[in-house]
Amino acid sequence: MDKIIEKLIKKGVLIENPYSIIIDKTIDINNIEPGAVLNQGTRLSGENTYISKGCIVGKEGPASIENCVAAKNCIFGSGYFSGSVFLEGSKTGSNAHVRKGCILEEKSSIAHTCGIKQTILFPYATLGSLINFCDCMLTGGTSSKNHSEVGSSFIHFNFTPNQDKATPSLMGNVFEGVFLNKPPVFLGGQGGIIGPLRISFGCTSAAGSILRRDELRENRLVFENLHKNLNTDVKTGIYLSLNKILKNNLFYISNLIAFKNWYMFVRKNFLNEKIYDFSILTINDAIKERVNQLKKLSDKVQSGIEILKKEGKNSRLIELKENYCENASKIFDLIFKFMESENLCSKERDDFLENFENKSDLSYLETIHSMSETNINSGSLWLNKIIFTITEEMALILKKFDIRE
Repeated sequence: MDKIIEKLIKKGVLIENPYSIIIDKTIDINNIEPGAVLNQGTRLSGENTYISKGCIVGKEGPASIENCVAAKNCIFGSGYFSGSVFLEGSKTGSNAHVRKGCILEEKSSIAHTCGIKQTILFPYATLGSLINFCDCMLTGGTSSKNHSEVGSSFIHFNFTPNQDKATPSLMGNVFEGVFLNKPPVFLGGQGGIIGPLRISFGCTSAAGSILRRDELRENRLVFENLHKNLNTDVKTGIYLSLNKILKNNLFYISNLIAFKNWYMFVRKNFLNEKIYDFSILTINDAIKERVNQLKKLSDKVQSGIEILKKEGKNSRLIELKENYCENASKIFDLIFKFMESENLCSKERDDFLENFENKSDLSYLETIHSMSETNINSGSLWLNKIIFTITEEMALILKKFDIRE
C-alpha cells in the first residue's frame, strides 16, 4: 500500500479501497482532514488541495481533484475539478467539469454533466443537468427552497465570432446578493445567454429563450426567440456593440472587487486560513482573467478601426473605439489598483462592521439570515459604494462611454 494512503487511513480518512485511489506526492496529508471520504477512483493532486471533514469524493464515480479547497460536507459526484473553491455543503453531480476560477458557496449545487469555469455561484444557487455555464456570476435566492436556478441544457455563449471572451454575465449583483434576501433568478432550460449580459433579481427566462439584451428591471418574465430568417454578409472585428461590451465587463469587474472586499472583511471570520487564502487567490485570478480578456479585446478593436476607416464611414463608432484603445491601459491599471486596495470606502465599511454581529455559535448562513434590516442596508451601501466608485473613475477615463449604473 502507498505510504501516503496508509498515513491517511491511520489519521481517520475513510478509504474503502486504498488500492483504487491515487494520491500525488504534491499533496500535504495535513490538508486532508479525518472524516473525509475518498471513494474508489479518487485522484488527488496539487499542493493547494484541501479536503475538509465530511466531504465525500467520488460518490457517483471516479473523481479527479487538483488544487481545489473544500469546506465541510461537500460532495463531489464524479468528474474533473481544478483550481476552485467549494464552501460548506456544496454539491456536484456526476461527470462534472469544473475548471479554474470557480467558487461554489454554501449549499450551491450542479447536477450531472455540467461544465463551468470562472463561475461564481452564491449560496443555494443550482445548475441543472447538461449545462455549460462558464464566465458567470449567479446570485439571488433566500434558501434551499427559494433559490436561483439554471434549467437543464442551458448554455452561456462566452466565445464570440470575433474570437474573444470579454463576455462575463452577471445575474443579480454583489452589493445586494450577499445578504441573501433578494428574489431568485430562473433561467429556463433549453435556453441560453449571449454574453456579456446583465439580468436583475427575480427575472425568469422562458424555456427555449436565447437572451441577447440586458434586463435591469426586477421580476420580469422574458421570452426571446428569432421569428424571422436571416442570411446576410458578416464582417468580424467591427464590434458594433462595444459600448455594451465594455459597460458589462467593467461592471462585472467592479462586482468582483466588491465581492473580494466582502471576503476580506466578512467572510474571513467564517473560513479557516487555507480556504480563505485560496478564496482570495481565486477572486484575484478571476479579476485578472477579465482584464486579460479585455486586453485581447482592445487588440482586436484596434484592428477593427482600420477596417472602418477603409470603408470611410461610421465616424462616431471610430471615435468611440479610438477612445477605448487609447485609454485601455489606464483602465487596466485602475482595476489592479482597486484590486489591491484594502481601504476602499473604508468609512462605509467601518460603519457596517461596527454593527455587524459575528456570533461564534452561528454559521455564515445563519449569521446573514439573522442580520437586521438596518445592518443589511449599511452593508449594501458599503458594497454599492465600492462598485460606484470604481465605475465612476472608469467613466472619467472613458468620457465618451456610459459605463455607470
